[in-house]
Amino acid sequence: MNVLSKCLVGVSLVSVASISVASDWSYGIGTGLSATDVSGDGGFNIVANGPIDFDASLKSDELKEYTESAFGFGGFAKKDDLTISYSLGRMELGEDVNATQNGMPTRLDIAFITTFAKIRADYTVYRSGDHSFGLVGGLRYLEQEYDFKLVIGGVTQFHDSVKDDWLDVVLGVSHSYSISPTLSWTSQLDYGFGGTEGTTHFNTGMNKVLGTSWIVRGFLDFTDTEFEQGSRGDSDWFYYEAQETSAGVSFLYLF
Repeated sequence: MNVLSKCLVGVSLVSVASISVASDWSYGIGTGLSATDVSGDGGFNIVANGPIDFDASLKSDELKEYTESAFGFGGFAKKDDLTISYSLGRMELGEDVNATQNGMPTRLDIAFITTFAKIRADYTVYRSGDHSFGLVGGLRYLEQEYDFKLVIGGVTQFHDSVKDDWLDVVLGVSHSYSISPTLSWTSQLDYGFGGTEGTTHFNTGMNKVLGTSWIVRGFLDFTDTEFEQGSRGDSDWFYYEAQETSAGVSFLYLF
């Protein structure tokens, strides 16, 4: 695995769990922890060096090793059959590679920053016993930035950065199964398009209500993204195709 691939990761934070139907608006906010594996390829053009291709695979233990900072949170507002949810997050990975060139100390600093934002509306259209089904619509935004710096003998010889972003319209379906008054199983399948060539996303998990103010959710999440800006050889070429698989737990405070 080359240096660049260790700086690539997809971030996915799921913070919405189902609650009982309410006649007035109810709200929740929370955050979570997850382990993520990424498998795929990427590439972009650097003005001074031309196109670069790299393996975009990253295991969860590598993510932990190279993470310099990360945060994310999400929340929802619910009334009757309508749930509006959102999530925001940012992660920075970094690696410094030290070497010697002609007796001079050399250092290559690489940083990768990803930022995401999601908003969706989920409207329940059908109920049958303990099962309910909904239609989902929303927007999903993602930005990726790579920063490179080559230092030889304490002097910066090369410094460049590459950044691209995309915004998808998201359409999908949701399902909820009430196992007990305090335990439910929820899932969502959606497809994003417009900014990417196509992004398939699936999430499923168990939700446990604790007392009157907390929901804990254990989840599995899968995202398959295909994005390309321009064509190889173009000055603005940027390519990313990867499958991201996450498992984790989120915590929601209700108010």
